[in-house]
Amino acid sequence: MANRSIKECNGSKIVHEIASAQYFSRVLMLSEASKSYGDQILFSYPFYRIVICYSGNAEFTVMKEGQPAIIGLSPGEAMIIVPGAWVRSINQKPYETCGVLLREQSMDLFTNDHLCRHRHRSMTPIRYAKEELHILFKQAVEFSGSEKLLQQYARLIWTHIDEIIKKHNLPSGSHGTFIRVKSYVGKHFQFGINRKIVAGELGLNQDYLNALFHQFTGLSFTEYIVKVKLEKAKDILRDKSLSIAQVSKVCGFNSNTYFGRQFKKYYGMTPLVYRKSLSLFSKKLP
Repeated sequence: MANRSIKECNGSKIVHEIASAQYFSRVLMLSEASKSYGDQILFSYPFYRIVICYSGNAEFTVMKEGQPAIIGLSPGEAMIIVPGAWVRSINQKPYETCGVLLREQSMDLFTNDHLCRHRHRSMTPIRYAKEELHILFKQAVEFSGSEKLLQQYARLIWTHIDEIIKKHNLPSGSHGTFIRVKSYVGKHFQFGINRKIVAGELGLNQDYLNALFHQFTGLSFTEYIVKVKLEKAKDILRDKSLSIAQVSKVCGFNSNTYFGRQFKKYYGMTPLVYRKSLSLFSKKLP
């Protein structure tokens, strides 16, 4: 990521750059709250937050096992903060972070430049995305014991936010509608959406929705959703620390059996055989 002054870019630009990253190098989960410690009053917020270090090295005081502790974030590292948890910036060296506060009426995108002591804040409405973001945050907490899964959920959260920002600048006409629906699917595929739900959310006729995807992809809308899920699964299966069941859940499949059957239909092998084939291929490389 480029190390540029915040005066040269706004919060949305930074979010786009972060969301385009393939992964986070490390994601921390902060969940411990404390009303006070010694003569210090420790403050927290009643909503989820996610913060990623954009440049420099950020240092924070957090609560761990009832005691204040210091943690650091390097570029590309992030932390998810649950409601009630406490964290405070403590270092004086220059660094930049970009974060999201999941508030009730709005989503704050902000950056901090501690060299210039300057803060940019822009407001983007959450609207229908708020519920899905809450689900993603809660699932991230549920899987916080797995660093790899936590990284995946952090990436999904940032991708979700990036799509919210971009959806306001789409072209008009049938191609514009297709892009708008495709963007919606990219954000919501893991939440059990179907043609009826998407058509209702976007104010479209179900038959038109199906015809639109036949026109631009050659697939029915249902087939397209399955394709998106399977492409995501194929990518995640490279991470052998995750079980097949975990990959299935992250990608929005309610049944491991259905996931396996669809994966074999599209790729000619089960998820397990595909994972083993990756190992054989890597062994043959010089």
